[in-house]
Amino acid sequence: MTDLTGIPPVSTAFAGPMSLAPPPVSGQVYDDVKLLIEGLNQYAGPEGYAVVTARTKKSKKGVDRIVYIRCDRGGKAKLNSAGFGRRLHSGTRLMECPFSAVGKRNKKGGCYLEVIRNGDHNHTPTLASAHPALRRLAMTEEVQESISSLTKVGVRSTQVLTHLRLDADEENPFFTRHDIYNVKNQQRRQAFGVLSPVQALLHNLERESWFWQYEKDELDRITKLFFSRSSCRDMLKRNSEVLIMDCTYKTNRYKMPLLVITGVTALNTSFFVGFCFMEAEKTADYVWVLEQLKLLYTQLDLPDPAVILTDCERGLINALRSVFRGSSHLLCIWHIDKNVLVNCRKHFDIEEDWQTFYKAWHLVMYAKIEEEYQFQWTDLQEIYDTSHEGAVSYLRNDLLLIYKKKFVGCWTDRKLHFGNHATSRGEGSNATLKRELGSSVADLKSVVDSLKLLLMNQRHDYIAAVQMAKTRLPFRLRAPILRDLVAHMTSFALHKVIEQYNLITTTEGPLLPCTNVFTRTLSLPCAHRIQRRMDDTAGGGVLKIEDIHSHWRFEGSAVSLSVVSTEVTPEASETSDADMNDDVPTSFVSNLSDPLLQVQNPAIVRPKGRPVGARGRRGVRRQQEFEDSTQRELSQHEHVLREAEQHGLQQGVEQGRGRGRGRGLTRARGGGQRGGGQRGERAATPPSTQTDAGLFAAFHM
Repeated sequence: MTDLTGIPPVSTAFAGPMSLAPPPVSGQVYDDVKLLIEGLNQYAGPEGYAVVTARTKKSKKGVDRIVYIRCDRGGKAKLNSAGFGRRLHSGTRLMECPFSAVGKRNKKGGCYLEVIRNGDHNHTPTLASAHPALRRLAMTEEVQESISSLTKVGVRSTQVLTHLRLDADEENPFFTRHDIYNVKNQQRRQAFGVLSPVQALLHNLERESWFWQYEKDELDRITKLFFSRSSCRDMLKRNSEVLIMDCTYKTNRYKMPLLVITGVTALNTSFFVGFCFMEAEKTADYVWVLEQLKLLYTQLDLPDPAVILTDCERGLINALRSVFRGSSHLLCIWHIDKNVLVNCRKHFDIEEDWQTFYKAWHLVMYAKIEEEYQFQWTDLQEIYDTSHEGAVSYLRNDLLLIYKKKFVGCWTDRKLHFGNHATSRGEGSNATLKRELGSSVADLKSVVDSLKLLLMNQRHDYIAAVQMAKTRLPFRLRAPILRDLVAHMTSFALHKVIEQYNLITTTEGPLLPCTNVFTRTLSLPCAHRIQRRMDDTAGGGVLKIEDIHSHWRFEGSAVSLSVVSTEVTPEASETSDADMNDDVPTSFVSNLSDPLLQVQNPAIVRPKGRPVGARGRRGVRRQQEFEDSTQRELSQHEHVLREAEQHGLQQGVEQGRGRGRGRGLTRARGGGQRGGGQRGERAATPPSTQTDAGLFAAFHM
């Protein structure tokens, strides 16, 4: 038989016998068949081959009486009519190797090698790494325990493999990644018992003091799962004013979007508030999630957040309007800017015209007062309403008419958002989360297990950062005006205050009129309030602790000294044995009436379609690697930029997702500064009293 290429089949490629020493028939007795095969492989491995069980004959009592042994390259591969394997990109070790031996069980129950029927082989000797049987033999209990310990602390399989290879001798078998995967899967199955991954996950959430809620469909498949760890709730108690919400994708094998809720700490760093796996991103789904978040706020006896910052997801926008009515909702200016790029760029054929329009739009979006907004918006309409009606219509009907108070500066700067105008914190948190996951094909329990490690590190890193901030005072913060604050405030807030103080000491003449933007958005004293404190000789001429919002104080930073105590409580400890032990108690499994045992794994969600211009199907291997990774597809605005670059257009509009106003955007608005104090309040002069050139200079100095 010859396949389509004319090459002889694998079974006859090495027809000649190969002299590889067979195991000796020594009469040594082993306790069972498994130990017999392992004993034979101890001899076969150094010779370059391995043996396996071909088949067995059982006694009337069901005990293996005779075991037929073959080389692990014996047997015949199953091929189709064309001479290929069943799967396209596959192969086989089987070469119909003639080696054959027989083992028997004696009357005492021991197993021994009786005879070598054929000691020849039809293949060359190979290293132990080519034989799964030899690699399994080297996978001792000690090695498996090492794999388990490394896995519990979040070490990836490739790094576990590196650790094993560093500890191994040159004569030991070389393990492969699949060996690590197999051991980890076996350990997971042993830990779960009869439970599915989602049932084991719900059990752990209940046992480990999480705040969690779930919803399932008529087939008992989980459709939503909201959860928040005790350390997240501790930090939320002191940092509940501002939340950033953003969905991330490619985190689990069911393709369920993961909503990540992020908060802002006193150090101006980010922390995870909670998470929710969702079946879809419709308004009803977001309403359910926000109701759980509101319930969490109620249980912690917290008022609704002052500001919630999101991207332009319509379902989330509608849900916020119905659930958190008392909170101010802001839209990410980065996403707004990219929506303008996608929907308006196509109406311009000349790049120079587009850049001019784009800068004019930035003047509208970053207007500091309503008069400036009206002036810039009217000016843009007069110039482009006729020549580029489609672009202006999008700005008017899809953005400004509906959402202008959610992203235009003159309205957003009336809110206590702690300087957050974009969801870049959420994007950064998503990136951190995906680095921890490493793969997009894990089940929900594996994802939550990775999140536990991430949250544990987040908590302890924050505690260490706060303690260091308490003991280190930058030299530039040793101003007399801060005398009563340095022991109570974080360095980030002190730097903001000292910047306002420097406006007083470096400005000749009186300060410009106060717009109160700095104080409204950061809840810190602006230059004008600092000046009044300095003039108050009765008060010592220094700022008082009551001048600062509690968010920026150390005593409001959710740090408990009990974390360094030797006394460990379930709520205080994030590394307790109960948290890291995945074994499911027998009592939980035996209680068949428990509703958690009825919950099934979620159905695979059909994700959103890729944007226009997304790449087609890749090669099989590259496509699989991409699907297994957490890397996202390109966004629609990125396709617009790529298309423009392909046409030879010079694009100067792509910016990163920086915090606040976004990196790169300051060029379009002249590098202006938002906030109180002298530089941030130069927009107080009415536009009607200035020329266009003077107006631009006054607004953007």
